[in-house]
Amino acid sequence: MRHTRVKSLLASLAVAVAIVQPVASRAAGDPEFLPLVGALHEHSGYSDGDPGATPGTYFASGKNHGIDFMFSADHSDNLDVPVTLSDKCLGPGIVTCPGGDPDPARALRKWDATLQYAREVTDENFTAARGFEWTSDRFGHINVFFSRNFANAKTDGGYAGTMESFWNWFTTPAYLQGGLDGLAVFNHPNDKKLPQVGDQDPGRNWNEFAYVAAADNRMVGIELYNTNDEYGDWYVRALDKGWHVGAIGAEDAHTFDDDWGASKWAKTVILSAGRSEAELRSAMQARRFYAVRDGDIRLTFSVDGAIMGSRLQRAPGQALVVKATTNRSDLTLDLITSGGDVVVGGTSSIDAPVVATPDDKYYFVRARDAAGNAVAFSSPVWIEATPAGTAGEWLAGDLHVHTCASHDVWCGPDDDNTGMEEFYTFGGSVEERFIEASIRGLDYLAITDHQRPESSQDPGFGTHGVIGVPGYENSIHGHAQMLGATHTFDAGDENAPAVQSMVDALRAEGGVFQANHPADNIKAKPFACEDTDLLHWKYGYDVQPDTIEVWNIAQWFQPPFPSATSNEDAGRYWECWLNRGAHIGATGGSDSHWLTLSAFQGVGNPTTWVFTRERSARGILAGVREGRTSISMVPPAYGRLRLILEADADGDGVFESMIGDTVPRGVKMRARAEGLPPGGVVDIRANGGPLLTGEPLIPGGAVTFTSPPDAGWVRAILMLPDGTAERGATCDSTFGGSTTYCRNRVLVAALTSAIYMS
Repeated sequence: MRHTRVKSLLASLAVAVAIVQPVASRAAGDPEFLPLVGALHEHSGYSDGDPGATPGTYFASGKNHGIDFMFSADHSDNLDVPVTLSDKCLGPGIVTCPGGDPDPARALRKWDATLQYAREVTDENFTAARGFEWTSDRFGHINVFFSRNFANAKTDGGYAGTMESFWNWFTTPAYLQGGLDGLAVFNHPNDKKLPQVGDQDPGRNWNEFAYVAAADNRMVGIELYNTNDEYGDWYVRALDKGWHVGAIGAEDAHTFDDDWGASKWAKTVILSAGRSEAELRSAMQARRFYAVRDGDIRLTFSVDGAIMGSRLQRAPGQALVVKATTNRSDLTLDLITSGGDVVVGGTSSIDAPVVATPDDKYYFVRARDAAGNAVAFSSPVWIEATPAGTAGEWLAGDLHVHTCASHDVWCGPDDDNTGMEEFYTFGGSVEERFIEASIRGLDYLAITDHQRPESSQDPGFGTHGVIGVPGYENSIHGHAQMLGATHTFDAGDENAPAVQSMVDALRAEGGVFQANHPADNIKAKPFACEDTDLLHWKYGYDVQPDTIEVWNIAQWFQPPFPSATSNEDAGRYWECWLNRGAHIGATGGSDSHWLTLSAFQGVGNPTTWVFTRERSARGILAGVREGRTSISMVPPAYGRLRLILEADADGDGVFESMIGDTVPRGVKMRARAEGLPPGGVVDIRANGGPLLTGEPLIPGGAVTFTSPPDAGWVRAILMLPDGTAERGATCDSTFGGSTTYCRNRVLVAALTSAIYMS
């Protein structure tokens, strides 16, 4: 098994164990979601609520009212001290009570105790989850849910100094005490201000909703309702600034009199695959939720069949099919787009064609009662304007993941695959892998166990809002991915003609054949096209794959330990095929086998983005087969980074052609990155050599160039600063060329498949 290189590292590496527990969900293949009703903003004596009230108090109240879920949001200001900040304490002018919890032990560890209270009350009918409220009275308040750690605006500089303190924490990994594992919500906009700076302070409302690309994917919502206030105008402001936020209905209840979870308060309805915390988190990450002033109101909303939270690409002038319904015949529905413009309306439903324009970046639905009051808001469907003929969407996923069915994974005493002498081989079930994919923000997942295609029949396959792609990894002379396969295919004696017959049979059933990690164990530097005898993939150019896995495992996983694979050499082998005139797409795969390594080699490290016209396994396979792929180092939940390569094929100034297309020679092209953190540099390669090297790329910018005058191909690579000179000195003196640290540019952030020129 090729993972011997990982085993050699673990003697020197302290491995963080991340075991995901299985949870109940809807059956595989059921397209419907449960409309679960709950509350996302609660306080107790852990904040400035009634003395004696704890998270257990409001969780019990919400459960008693029959709602489906409740998330805590006590102020983080005093989570680390045993007091209650309340004007009800002891007497006039005394605003703190000692303790903060009737149980002194819990009062001393309120953050941990909140999680304990949540777990104690959660059952099959009610889910409680931990969160906190970051409270800056200058910039605004933010609720954070699901994070391991918390941040305090009063101590981190965010109370009056700078919003950067929060964004830096929010985009820092949890193991470094950051909040990269959390989801967040903008609370009650325009509600807080410091008297010292007043109403005109430009820092109010989070620097007037200044867009932060690195935080966008996990800033999932904005409160449309808080207590009795409505914030529809602020919803539009946030969306117009570029934030991908959905509609939240919040209580912000503090006291026994507020009656946490009561019907008098606004609620959030989450469209979830199930009631578990993981499923609720996944739905929030996908923006599948809406805000209601009355908990009995229900909404549906879709654009071209894609429900709220979806992101579509449509050409200007294209007719969109918009549908929305409510369960209340007395309500009027408005379809709203950029700038707050009302596009169309209807009584209790909308079913109308809408013409897409370049200015319409999103659509959402507002429901109004007979008096004209807004009583519900959907989350948006976002629209990216693209040239005609490129309608579709980018889906993020992992094409190479293993479960307990693979031979080198151990899953308990009854598992005969691998023994506990190799403690780090603890693996996951099919459902656990889909949970992990959901938490990391993936849209699809391919389970590819060795010679075992039956994962597609597992009840956990395709659950938790993640599309399942069938397949298995075929151990022939080199490893191959049989994507789309639901049964094994006969490879005969595994020589090239027999494998070609197997590939033909797979393709006849709609499958995709991929050469996996072809440069595994290669020692030459650099690989040359004639060096196929050095490859792990022993078929050279005798069997043409549909795709090549050029990126196996996130590159930063290995340095500075000995390396058995080279992603750059895999890329060179791919380019050799392109130079021969083949149209072959590039993919990445985590090759994740073990939950014990998920922090380093988990699902989505790296992520393969696929442009597809159909949100299904069939559509994903079609996009992969057409070479419409782009690879990023991390999954969407850690930053929605995607590198785009486009061409202006007809010279009209519109970049209408995309990755996988064939265009004339010598046309204008551009590379741009979505979700790019601080900026990076781009290399453009064409026909086997560099076309541009080290071109700066800033967020929102593009690198524009002219393609070569010859037939062939162009691809793009995005890199972040990685200390090349420092690494060179270390490698020359110590490691030589034996490690990924020395052999590869370890901070390649993203790369694209090719555009072809005829």
